[in-house]
Amino acid sequence: MKPYIFVFLMSLLLLNAVNISYSQDTINTDSNNTQNIHDSFFVRSLFYFGYKHLSKSHSGDDDGEEYKIDGYGYNARFQFGFAPVVNNYIFFDFGYGFALDPDTDKENIKQYFNDADTALYTYDFGLGYCRYINPSDVYFSLSILTSRNDYIYSDYKIHYDWCIGLAFTVGKEWWFSDNFGLGVSVLGRISVHDSKFTNITDYYAGIGISAACDL
Repeated sequence: MKPYIFVFLMSLLLLNAVNISYSQDTINTDSNNTQNIHDSFFVRSLFYFGYKHLSKSHSGDDDGEEYKIDGYGYNARFQFGFAPVVNNYIFFDFGYGFALDPDTDKENIKQYFNDADTALYTYDFGLGYCRYINPSDVYFSLSILTSRNDYIYSDYKIHYDWCIGLAFTVGKEWWFSDNFGLGVSVLGRISVHDSKFTNITDYYAGIGISAACDL
């Protein structure tokens, strides 16, 4: 079994274990409590600001090419799915992120761009699981993703290999009706590509806001 699949499955078990102590409270919640019950289809959009890092080594090169790219940037995510069990969602997860003018320690890139505008873009998609803890509407979500990065300057582009990774989110939402809420959350995301000649590590950490709707 691939290590990322194993980590994903074990994390799902952990998320369920965290919420076991809250299950009976949810069942016995007073009828006057205004908590939202998540038991249908849903959509959620999230927008983050944080720190982005990418490193690459290519052992196939004569000089053993290795470099890093770091910067602050944004990550926007869109999720939609359904709840097969109350307060438990299975969802599709799509993300798009970018860092403008990131720093790099690769000298030939520095010399070529010569302080010109550069950008590092990230695209990812995958499948996730979300667990709400009621009545607080705190949630944990975990996604297994495939992702790709592009380093771009004008018409010059570096396309990196596709990576496999995980995204973990912890958030808190405030629901203003039975089907609409706003929230805040933190995101941690990591992906890697590991082959015979190329190794890529990409991670992002950010804090952001969200809007969610139960359909």
